[in-house]
Amino acid sequence: MNRHLLQAARVAALLSPLLLLGGCGRQAVPAVEEPPRPVRSITVAASPVNLQWSLAGEVKPRVEVRYGFRVGGRMIERKVEVGDRVEPGQVLARLDPQDLTPALDAQRAQQE
Repeated sequence: MNRHLLQAARVAALLSPLLLLGGCGRQAVPAVEEPPRPVRSITVAASPVNLQWSLAGEVKPRVEVRYGFRVGGRMIERKVEVGDRVEPGQVLARLDPQDLTPALDAQRAQQE
């Protein structure tokens, strides 16, 4: 009888892994269709290049002269505009001589 028991134990030992593996089969899961999801999209295209720039800055002359004359009086004529090119000796403006005549006469009187 021991022999039959030993043989039955061997058969049980060989078949038990097969039985266990047979129970591990996957069940078919029904496929669930998801509804389409909305997507944000942008069409990328070349844009025109803006060639106008606006920059803050300060414009200074290359050569700066430290001379300036403060003269009272009314300007009766301006021959150049802001940003115009000027040449040496060019008349830029004319002042009303009425305001300067008394001062000029006083300077001439001191020289004599």
